[in-house]
Amino acid sequence: MGSACLMAGLVRLMFCPILLIILRKKTGVLIAPAFVAYGVCVPVFLSAYFIKMGFGDTIDLAYFIKRGMLYGIFEEGSKFIALKYLYDHFNSRWDSVSYAVGHSAYEDIGAGISCFALIGTDRAAPEIFWVNLWAAVEGTIFCIAVTVIIYYGIAFGRSNVTLPAAVIMHTVSNMAGNILKYSAAAIPVRTVFTSAVCVGAWFCWKKLRTMDGE
Repeated sequence: MGSACLMAGLVRLMFCPILLIILRKKTGVLIAPAFVAYGVCVPVFLSAYFIKMGFGDTIDLAYFIKRGMLYGIFEEGSKFIALKYLYDHFNSRWDSVSYAVGHSAYEDIGAGISCFALIGTDRAAPEIFWVNLWAAVEGTIFCIAVTVIIYYGIAFGRSNVTLPAAVIMHTVSNMAGNILKYSAAAIPVRTVFTSAVCVGAWFCWKKLRTMDGE
C-alpha cells in the first residue's frame, strides 16, 4: 500500500508539469501564464480557506453549497482578472491553457502531500492510485475547459455571461467532488459533468481559432 500512496502522490505532483512540457514542445505554448496562475493561487486559496473557517462545524448540504460558491467565485474571479491581464499582453488562446495547467498544478500539491502522508499507515484506500490518477487528469481537463470559456468571454466581450457560468460550473464540480469525497462513486458523476463542460469549451476554442485566423 505504501508504494501505491507514493505513486499516487507522484502522479498528483508531476502530471501538470509534464503536461505543460509536452504542450510546450507540441504547440510552443508560453510557460509564463502557468507561473502567473501558480502565484495568483497562493493568496486566493489562503483567503478562501480563512473565510471557509467561518462556516462552522456542521457539514451539510448548505455547507457544500457555500464552500462550492466560495471557491468558485474566488478561483474563477481571479482567473478572469489574470487572463484579462494576459490577454492585454500576450493575446493568445494558448495562454488560457497554460494558465489552467498552472492553476491545476497548485491544486494538486495538497492532494499529493496528502497521499505521501498516508505512507506507512492503514488509512489509504486500495484504489488510491487509480482514484488520484483519474482526479489529476479529470481535474486538469475541467480546469482547462472552464479557463478557455472565461478566455473566450474576454476575447469576444461576453464575460457577463461566461464568468457567471464558470462560477456556477466550478461550484457544481466542487460540490460533487466534496460530497462524494473523490471516491470511485464520484468518477461517473464528475466525468459526465466535465464532458459537458468540455463540449462548451470546444465551441469556444473553435471561435478563438477563427479569431486567430486558423
